[in-house]
Amino acid sequence: MHKLLRGLAGRLAVILYGLGGMGKTQLAMAYMKRHFSEYHIAIWLNARDEMALKQSFARAAEKIQRLDPSLSYLSAALESRDLDEIWTAVKRWLEEPMNNRWIVTYDNYDDPRLESGVIIGRPSHENRTDPKPTFQGHDDGFDSKAFDIRPYFPTANHGSIIVTTRSSAVNFGPAMKIGKLRDANDSLEILAQTSRRKNFKEAAKPK
Repeated sequence: MHKLLRGLAGRLAVILYGLGGMGKTQLAMAYMKRHFSEYHIAIWLNARDEMALKQSFARAAEKIQRLDPSLSYLSAALESRDLDEIWTAVKRWLEEPMNNRWIVTYDNYDDPRLESGVIIGRPSHENRTDPKPTFQGHDDGFDSKAFDIRPYFPTANHGSIIVTTRSSAVNFGPAMKIGKLRDANDSLEILAQTSRRKNFKEAAKPK
């Protein structure tokens, strides 16, 4: 996983997929924490549905603004309180040529909408308990929570992306199937095998 995200030139998305409760989120979080020093910024986004993703972008925008108050386009987007303007501004910031050491996790992307138009997701009549959004958003006209996440990816040829999902249909990057992890060593074993680093466990121990 580490080799896929950091060892190749250009931007790359790694997909962690498996049943719920298998440890996908925990593995992604452990990776981000362990390699945080290798990035300028790490962003965690809730991708359970499109509104949750946009709201996560809004929270990320506020943090970015505190780091760099001089970003006029980001400040303008936040002042507008329009979610579409905000996530677009964050994406623009991630695409800046000099801003090339970031990692973004899109967590719980469980309802993908594929190019073919086939929708894989929960029934549209499912009851929702999501709180009312703080920012204004725009309805895309679909009844299902399923959506295509790729427009929310920065298009620049740099940066690292992790996507966690229950769906094996999410196939726009190298995929790792995650089974039940009994303990932390299982996670480290997966990372070691994927990165081809035999000494990963020793390197990962606290110093």
